[in-house]
Amino acid sequence: GYRPSGFTCSPSRLVLGRRAGAPPLATSRRDAGSGRINKLELSHQNPLARQVFIVLAFVVLLRAPFLNQAIQGDDYYYLTGAMHAQIDPLHPTHGQYVFLGRPVDMRGHPHPPLNMWILGLLLAVVGDIKEIPFHAAYLVFSLIAALSMLSLARRFTSAPLWATLLFLATPALVVNGNSLEADLPFLAFWMLAAALFVRAVDERRAGGLIPAALALALAADRKSTRLNSSHT
Repeated sequence: GYRPSGFTCSPSRLVLGRRAGAPPLATSRRDAGSGRINKLELSHQNPLARQVFIVLAFVVLLRAPFLNQAIQGDDYYYLTGAMHAQIDPLHPTHGQYVFLGRPVDMRGHPHPPLNMWILGLLLAVVGDIKEIPFHAAYLVFSLIAALSMLSLARRFTSAPLWATLLFLATPALVVNGNSLEADLPFLAFWMLAAALFVRAVDERRAGGLIPAALALALAADRKSTRLNSSHT
């Protein structure tokens, strides 16, 4: 059959624009004018497995020191909904808490209940509100966001590893990523939806849009008030 010029196939790999058996691409480039090595690798020069390992290790190192961080900020409100879900699973936002010295009802809470359901499940499994197991469980959302960002960075940038590490090191993600609020789960599912959508479009698979839509729906059930940012 017809084979486009520049493609050579072997039983184990497909090499774009290079002959089979040719030496591997250089893993660095020389800075024009200075002759010094620029260590920023191109996306296809850095193996995927190595990039994934570095990203996962970075996330764990970033989160591990804060696993015992005290419950604070808006964590209290979501945990109130989680506690109410133990007796009324379908209506976690029907709980009550004290705000500025006054008892208030959560039925005016502006966010959907999925984050409270997740916390309610953790509460049912652990048996009490304990910082380490709760923060460890929410580390999964950091991993989802990180791998989704790596997938997008490999598609759109020439230095995906550095782009992903920069994303993980942004102050907002470093700080909010240690909380039990809806921000991190929303980011994780939103990034996952974007990564799955781009992959489905690149592969021209209509069926691939289904998991992307499901991930976006989960993001909407975490923090629908911020979903308008996905329209940009």
